[in-house]
Amino acid sequence: FGFLACRADAWTRAATHDKDVNSFWEAYKADVGKARPGGDLTWSGFLEKACKVAKMESELSKQHVPAFDLALPAGESFSCLVLEIWLSEILLTLERCESDQAEELRQRLGQRRWKRGRDGEAWGLQKLLRRGARKAATNQEEGDFPGWSLELYKTWLLLVEALDLESLPSPGGRSESAAEGQPRVTAVAVRHWYKTACDKREDAPRMMGSIRYGRLPGSFTTRGDWFLAVAPESRSYLLASRALDLLCSVRGNRNRLERGVGLPTRRLVRRDDGLLPQYASFQSPLTGEDPDALPPRKTLTYADIRALGSQTYLSGIDRGTDSLGWLWRSGLWNYHRHETSWLNWLFRMATEWVELKSAKLKDPREPWIRGFDIYRQIGSNGAAKVPAKVRRLDTFQKFPDAIRALQAELWLVDASEERERADSTAPEAKGGNPGIPT
Repeated sequence: FGFLACRADAWTRAATHDKDVNSFWEAYKADVGKARPGGDLTWSGFLEKACKVAKMESELSKQHVPAFDLALPAGESFSCLVLEIWLSEILLTLERCESDQAEELRQRLGQRRWKRGRDGEAWGLQKLLRRGARKAATNQEEGDFPGWSLELYKTWLLLVEALDLESLPSPGGRSESAAEGQPRVTAVAVRHWYKTACDKREDAPRMMGSIRYGRLPGSFTTRGDWFLAVAPESRSYLLASRALDLLCSVRGNRNRLERGVGLPTRRLVRRDDGLLPQYASFQSPLTGEDPDALPPRKTLTYADIRALGSQTYLSGIDRGTDSLGWLWRSGLWNYHRHETSWLNWLFRMATEWVELKSAKLKDPREPWIRGFDIYRQIGSNGAAKVPAKVRRLDTFQKFPDAIRALQAELWLVDASEERERADSTAPEAKGGNPGIPT
């Protein structure tokens, strides 16, 4: 699952000069591992303060310091980040409107969905962008932004300010080299997976200083699955089955944890009330900053890493009290088919936002307005009540066209699936003659 790695020294230096950063940083450090943080840890609040810290660090070091970065072993990592922010914004709007769909969204995305069905079709990408979806849940007019596309627009407003979108690699599969997918070590905050957090550059400890690991802002952190398979041309299925047994054993999962390959995919100890104390003995390669410990730099245990995610799996904790929930992409209807179109659209949009921002920064007649300021002006009242100043922005006027292009791509994917399903049930597919009843 995803979590944050923050440069503790940079945040501490900024906290001594900015009261807002100080209050946020102190609360964020205290909230790690708690079921319900003491305050709203939103993406907008976190990224804006990260930009403040980065600006101070840039002035201090006389070089550009990124505010936020993410590990990109594959393009899907960027897609996960967008989904986490977008769905958190949707949930935030639903909770402010006291909609019954807020809990439905949490439950739908918080569970694996191995069996395909149309019962959760309302929470697919296509249906989230369909006109009327937002109005049905909040009774707010959508204007030119169909469905929950206004929340997606607000997501881009945050990303274009905090993330260097021009540095994103192409979406064509995995990075060509290990260094290409690694985040920049000078970034004040980085979104990591467990494997990418363990796979740091040799000069990372010197350049980053002490690291504080923490939970993601918002309401979701994406979960992932590991899959092992045997090629059909394998000469010995017996030997392959033996290898799978070894890799999936308790010892094999513990070795994966200790070597930084991945988190365990099975329970390492029996479920009981003493779950966390038993996990405290399982060490990971990660070392983090903990001012309350002696020494202040400590090696993170499996219990520490589990505390960075949702707490709903722990015994003795009410499942409804954790502000951070799991995001299983299988909970989004037909996501396995929509993924490629969705990812390509995201990278195209990143390029367009970068070009538009660069042009605005060079044009003194139409200065660039910070995304955080536009975000606050939009609020959560729906596109119909957006201020006229925001409506005149190029990004606001062009975004509905981009959404329609995405909808068309997703519709083509669904239409091809319907044709494949029809062909598979046709008489020819079953070996019969279409003109003669069988």
